[in-house]
Amino acid sequence: MAYSAFLDSSSINNDVRYGELFSLFDNAQEYFTVSHEETFDKLLSKVNQLPVKTGRTKICCEQLKRRNSAKLNSVYEQLEHVYSTREQLKSQQEDLRKTKVKQERELEEYRTQREESQKKIEKRAERAECMRISVKMEAASALGFIGYSLFALEE
Repeated sequence: MAYSAFLDSSSINNDVRYGELFSLFDNAQEYFTVSHEETFDKLLSKVNQLPVKTGRTKICCEQLKRRNSAKLNSVYEQLEHVYSTREQLKSQQEDLRKTKVKQERELEEYRTQREESQKKIEKRAERAECMRISVKMEAASALGFIGYSLFALEE
């Protein structure tokens, strides 16, 4: 009864054809009749090679770890050098800034002193000019007195 239901065309999917079913059956029959020793031997060989490959992989991994660790240490050393250089440059920059401020202050003091000296020179020049004028006037006055005296003596 079950076999007749299997062959009944109404229970078979329209997409499946009898040729495909027989092909599947042949493949299944071949699978169970063909010896799989060769496949099993290949698989066993690959499984036996796994510890060797695993060992090689571990060795490669350790080598990579050491290499990367060395590179990382080198990068850390370079970074420390860069940071120390940066701090030195900051310190030098601060020293230069302080020196600049000090020199600007000194320059301003020298300018102030120069201006004060210039004012003193101008005052002394004015006084010297006044004294020169005064001396000329005294000389003219003395000459005038002498000339007047000579003029008076002639009369």
